Amino acid sequence: MRSGSRSAGGVIGRCVLLLSVGVLCVLPYVVLVWLSCGSGWEWPRLVPLRLDGVAWQRAFSGSNGRAAWQGAGLSLAVAVCSTVWGLLISRCWSESGSGRFRGLLYLPLLTSPAIAAGCLFDLMARIQLAGSWLGVFLVQSVYGTSFAAVLFAGVRKPASWRREQLVRTLGGGDVAVWRHVVLPDVRGLLPLCLFQTALLSWLDYGLTTVVGGGRVQTLTMRLFSQIREGGVSQAAASSLLLTVPALVALLLLRWRDEGAVMTTGGPGLTGGLR
Repeated sequence: MRSGSRSAGGVIGRCVLLLSVGVLCVLPYVVLVWLSCGSGWEWPRLVPLRLDGVAWQRAFSGSNGRAAWQGAGLSLAVAVCSTVWGLLISRCWSESGSGRFRGLLYLPLLTSPAIAAGCLFDLMARIQLAGSWLGVFLVQSVYGTSFAAVLFAGVRKPASWRREQLVRTLGGGDVAVWRHVVLPDVRGLLPLCLFQTALLSWLDYGLTTVVGGGRVQTLTMRLFSQIREGGVSQAAASSLLLTVPALVALLLLRWRDEGAVMTTGGPGLTGGLR
């Protein structure tokens, strides 16, 4: 009797805990949706004067819409270039095996983005890239490439070396090595790397603020401007535009990972990283 009641109590406790966590995770987004649909806020009212969706109309038009599309293009460019450069750099490190070289890969990740942007701003100003999209792209790519290189550097295993030697013994060149050894090894990490580096650029504020100098307007920059101006509804809509695409991409990665586990019986992407 006692053991049965204890097990039932444990199940109820876990259900309550999971329900509480779920409510805490969903509640902020519910509040943001509610705030974004209203307009005409007056203190001390807790509800808007009218529900008209004006904030969403402005979110996809004018300067806010341009900032969203430009930020999305910048994120895509940073993700693709950082992934390619990181893969090439990790390949060079795996061939050299130098511990100092790997230490350099971690250096950008150990540096504050705001401090690094302040140090790089003078360089960008000298080469006339301060306040430009290209300058912001290059600075963000430093962090994205560092992350990608560190991520791909841990993929190389003794089995990979043996397969590479086998390909070269059979007469294969560099293209064959990349096709049959390198790319199959990193295939599972490519979506994760693209997502993380794109997210780094999509949510970046410090690097864009310092290097962009206010001329480069992304959705994150517009969000902070709206918060300073007191535009509650517009800021809520911009917040949802920032977070919802990232959440959807994360759920797709999770769904892909679960599909890989069911198909292969292996640990999947998330399990392999753990």
